[in-house]
Amino acid sequence: MKYDHIFDELDIATDPFALCELRGACDLGLGRDASATLHYILSGEGEISLRDHEPIQVSRGMLVFVPALQSHALRSFGEINDPVPECNPADLKLASLLAGTDQADTGQLTALCARVTVGLRGVADIIDLIREPMIEDVPSPSEVRPTLQALLTEISSPRLGSRAMIRALLMQCMIEMLRKRLAKDESSFRWMAALADPSIWSALKVMLDAPGNNHTVESLAGHVRMSRAAFAKRFAGA
Repeated sequence: MKYDHIFDELDIATDPFALCELRGACDLGLGRDASATLHYILSGEGEISLRDHEPIQVSRGMLVFVPALQSHALRSFGEINDPVPECNPADLKLASLLAGTDQADTGQLTALCARVTVGLRGVADIIDLIREPMIEDVPSPSEVRPTLQALLTEISSPRLGSRAMIRALLMQCMIEMLRKRLAKDESSFRWMAALADPSIWSALKVMLDAPGNNHTVESLAGHVRMSRAAFAKRFAGA
């Protein structure tokens, strides 16, 4: 398996920080977060709008990963369709962000929002290298469907350990989203093969942070404090 060693070294953390409830047709701006954000749509229909990106249409059961530092907003279409699950955000110590007025007269878009960080052992915060959103429209016969069902159970019937279980289930979702894209060998994820080597990762991040600069083997080798020959050999291998 070409990328198995990467998953052996990945350290994924999730922090569910809000249960967002949008009542009626309205928007909820979430601004720019230093961490990436994962949204799990619990009910309703709407979209996630991002700067410099087409709006992402969302509905119940969808997972949407928004890259770090991407200003975005949740938008509810106010459609009355799926029943809203009985959620108890206070019991999970989640902030409830409300918009609109009376739930009885309007449709509601409900989403569990979590901050996500991904690192390698000894190398933290690589998730910001994923610059494009990831969208998972989960059908009923899906590998991740049982995980999402378990997640919904923990949200709707919180008990001892529910917050820790929600973090673990969201982590499973992230692993599934990443490995599916690596299995398809999507071009935007091939850089992950270099992540097992911290020096190569550091050089790669320099290039991604400033793609217009005149990078050379010498400049990158100097950045990671290696000789030109040693860096060139290691970079070519990665």
